[in-house]
Amino acid sequence: DKSVKVLVKDNDDTHELQADILRSNAEDLVTELEKYKNDNDSMAIRYEEAVKMLAEPEDDNKHTLDQLRRYQKEVETLKGIMRQYVRQIDSLNNVASNLKSENTSMKEKIKSQELLVSQAEERADELGTKVRQGAVIQVSAIKAYTLNANSKEVKAIKRASRLRVDFELTANALAEPGKKNVYICITNPDGYPLSSLTEVIMFNFEGEQKMASAVREVDYENNSVPMSIFYDGEAFGKGTYIVDIYIDGRH
Repeated sequence: DKSVKVLVKDNDDTHELQADILRSNAEDLVTELEKYKNDNDSMAIRYEEAVKMLAEPEDDNKHTLDQLRRYQKEVETLKGIMRQYVRQIDSLNNVASNLKSENTSMKEKIKSQELLVSQAEERADELGTKVRQGAVIQVSAIKAYTLNANSKEVKAIKRASRLRVDFELTANALAEPGKKNVYICITNPDGYPLSSLTEVIMFNFEGEQKMASAVREVDYENNSVPMSIFYDGEAFGKGTYIVDIYIDGRH
């Protein structure tokens, strides 16, 4: 080893050749590290070390073989570190790419599930609407009669003081059973609604308050129920009378 040291010190050409090799390796290292210096703090530190090491031979051209070997070892060490960081970066990029792909796939699945939920909700709303419509209590066999003060049917309208509306609540297994108010609204031939002479009868229809001519409570147990509702009035005129019947907020 001692003979080699003397030989290198005395041989300027060999020294310069090794210095050139070292500089070339160091320059290659700096170039590579510069690509990754902004990726994280460790790479930035390594880049600064490599730049500093590259500058040292410029400041001092007298280097022993031991110094050259030390520089060469540092170069190899930094290259190894750089390769490790490159592998980590590639691995992270692959993970990020996979996550992006999985994220895209997951978004598509979420959209698909949202579509299924939306379709299910629409179907549920549709079925709910059908159930509500099917639960409506219908009326049939509607007839109206003019009566006198003794509730006897009369033919002449001028003799009438009462109106009787007969109809039947049809059987419906889907309807809500229990006590219910049945309202009738009568409109005279002039288009005016007839109101009760003894009280104001109001009920809710489609979110609005509506005035009724008469009301009667009935106990509905999903079976057909024949019933009559009377309206007491005065001065009935000739013409067509319109009768609307409401139950459970339905017309």
